[in-house]
Amino acid sequence: MPPMQKESWLQIISDRIKTQLSLEGGRKIQTWAVALAGLVALMMAVNVMTGSPARAVLEQTKVLFLVLFHLILVLAVYLPEWLQKGDKVLPRLFGVRDFTSLVFVALALMLVSFYVFSLSYQNATNLGDDPRLGFLIFNAWANVSVSGFYLAGFIFYFSSILFFPKALTHVLDRMGNRPIVFLSIHVGMFLLGYFSYSGIVEIGSGNFFEQLRLAGLFWIFAGSLVFLVGKILEESSVGSLNALHMEVASGKLERSEDILSRIKQAFISKRLSFWLSRISLETAKKSHEIAQYLHQSVSIIEQGRPSESQLTQMEERYRRSNQIFKKLDQSHQRFLLNISFFSLLDVEREKVDDLKDQFSKELRHAKLELASVRKRIDDKLHAMKDSERSEVTLTEVPLEQIPVER
Repeated sequence: MPPMQKESWLQIISDRIKTQLSLEGGRKIQTWAVALAGLVALMMAVNVMTGSPARAVLEQTKVLFLVLFHLILVLAVYLPEWLQKGDKVLPRLFGVRDFTSLVFVALALMLVSFYVFSLSYQNATNLGDDPRLGFLIFNAWANVSVSGFYLAGFIFYFSSILFFPKALTHVLDRMGNRPIVFLSIHVGMFLLGYFSYSGIVEIGSGNFFEQLRLAGLFWIFAGSLVFLVGKILEESSVGSLNALHMEVASGKLERSEDILSRIKQAFISKRLSFWLSRISLETAKKSHEIAQYLHQSVSIIEQGRPSESQLTQMEERYRRSNQIFKKLDQSHQRFLLNISFFSLLDVEREKVDDLKDQFSKELRHAKLELASVRKRIDDKLHAMKDSERSEVTLTEVPLEQIPVER
């Protein structure tokens, strides 16, 4: 590399390092500011709770807390998703860029949904069945249904990842991208809760603002908790850029194409790269096992007249390869399910697309090989069956030739 070109690349990389340090420093300040706000909000909420407010005030605050639940989902989730069609608002907001951050953010959201469901159920059961509170009771049980739906959805998500990824994939395909449906539901629930709450507490009164403060503090804590889980797991690109700077300065990297490729690679999440590499290796391993078992089955088929034990081994090898194929397809569905929740950079999306292509190729080849070997097995079994029938026919003695004692 000419000295001038080398100096230019070193300057470019140094500028990228400075820019990245500035961006990551700003994100760290933002993260710790949110953490501090959440901690202060929790301390203030606990301080209000230790003041022993009246039981009726706490029950009214629960109703307002649930009203804010629907308002937050409308303004922070479904309205932005509806306005920014096709954009992944929550994954980008919470920094979901790999499987690890997805799992922890989902756990945090499930914890929040469980808390909302518990408050909804307490609110519904504490009201009893007084006919004078019919509208309030209806709103309470409606909140139980909606919050229970979210809690069940998170449980179903984790169950699908572990056991049946196709189930959630089919559900998401049927639902499609319809934030307007959920937006309408939560707008309706917000209006229903607002009228229910305004029937027991005067909007604008001192009690209202006191309860709004307490409910808002708890929501600030819950929101900051979920936000921190994703942001704390974010990775830094500065280390990779520094390593690249050292390699260029020492002359280990000289070609501009290699340097440019390494700059792009520096911004790829390391956990995402490791996760994709692990899945790629497992896919190749399963494909090799399928081919190996099918080869063993074919070697038995090619024998002139295999024994019954060999035929049993042949069927066992084929059955084993078919089981591995189903596991490979399940891994594919699990992979597609998980990446649908990621917020990826363009360079990361390229690596994901490469793994998609690998899955598609391996599944297609394995499916064709299974069908081909299955046909050969059936043809062999039919041929053996016809051969055995012919042998039996040749050895049979005609009835009129059988001697009869007189």
